[in-house]
Amino acid sequence: MRFSAVYSCTRSADGGRSWSKVVRAASVASDETGRRAGPLQYGDYDGLAAAGGIAHPIWTDSRRLARLSEEIYTAALR
Repeated sequence: MRFSAVYSCTRSADGGRSWSKVVRAASVASDETGRRAGPLQYGDYDGLAAAGGIAHPIWTDSRRLARLSEEIYTAALR
């Protein structure tokens, strides 16, 4: 069985009482069930840095497993 996920984020400006619409951080889906991917790695190696109103989520991604192993990706979200 194969599963894909797209790393996405949301934010709250009121302590978690309400949340913004979900924003895609990753431009393509990642399939951690692929032959060269680490099994069950969804969410194991992710993080978030934020400063000056910009969030930088960091995650592992398997979009290029045919040529490389899992890689670290980030995005800048306002």
